[in-house]
Amino acid sequence: MKAKLVVFSKEDFNFIENKTINFLLPKLYKKNIDINNIELVSRNKNDLNIFSLDGYDYCFILADENVYEFAKQKLANYVDKPIVENKFASNYANSYSVKNQIKLTKLDKQHTFMPEGSRTIINALSLIFGFILESNEGTYFFLPNKLLELESMINDSVIKFLETEEKRKQYSESLKIFGLNSDKIYTLLNGDQTGFDKTDVKVIDDFPEATVIVRYNDATPKVVVDSLLRMVGERLNDFIVDQSDRTLSQIVMEVLDVQNKSLSIFESFTAGNIAHTFASENKNASKNIKACEIDLNVDKTQPVVDIIYNITLDLLIRSKSDIVLSVLNEDENVYYIAVGDKNNIHIFKDVFNADGLN
Repeated sequence: MKAKLVVFSKEDFNFIENKTINFLLPKLYKKNIDINNIELVSRNKNDLNIFSLDGYDYCFILADENVYEFAKQKLANYVDKPIVENKFASNYANSYSVKNQIKLTKLDKQHTFMPEGSRTIINALSLIFGFILESNEGTYFFLPNKLLELESMINDSVIKFLETEEKRKQYSESLKIFGLNSDKIYTLLNGDQTGFDKTDVKVIDDFPEATVIVRYNDATPKVVVDSLLRMVGERLNDFIVDQSDRTLSQIVMEVLDVQNKSLSIFESFTAGNIAHTFASENKNASKNIKACEIDLNVDKTQPVVDIIYNITLDLLIRSKSDIVLSVLNEDENVYYIAVGDKNNIHIFKDVFNADGLN
């Protein structure tokens, strides 16, 4: 499992000599969690992307006492959760004050507020609570950057949580999407990725392809899983090409193989990348992909749609393939795709932009 560590501390923080980190990393490594990214955050840094879990399963956040509430609010902003009073932490703090005959300070009470949905981590030495927050990106562990306090919190709460996670059986469902990048996919999923707790929808973006992975475990109620899968399927329906994580070329090759059909390809601005993709991702590509020379002495004064039609027709005749694909650009943004067989030639005009395929 991969994790990142974000430290809110003074600027002269020494990672190598820091006892807190030297305690934490081996503890996590024993639980098969490898921290391979450590970031130091100063108080004036406003980049919320430090909390991004793209490529990570966990994020461990350590914060000095003087920036504890500041760091907590930053995390809440990133996961888009309000800071609310945690009833468990509040009750514990009140019991602690009665037992030790002390009056809770304003800061003590402030420490009982956490991002909504957080699970409290008790601090045996003070009322600076830590918490575990499960989000759609992954799991966050928010802890004080003090060795003595951290030791009991890691041993008593964090390790137990991780051991429970290890025992849960994990499941996943994959969908192959074409024509959308990750931003548009999340927008179609209402902008908050899933809307369900203890589930995880991740997008592996390789535009114009993307793989949507819906992950859940055996603790997730079946009604939640069914509702989530149905919602994802309905909202991305027009762009789903397969219910797997296979690449588009592998899906096409399987269809060609099952139907015993051949394909020939003409490319201009894609510079042979489509044919190369078929060859590199499929061992038996030569069985279904046919090479062919065509006549490119076309009248370039014609409209592009007529040029690609004639090229596709010539490719269909010369290659004797069952299906042909041609790609031709009008300029750096506008391109045409033609797909032909013995019955018809279909031509599509499309536009590449930063948001996806229109």
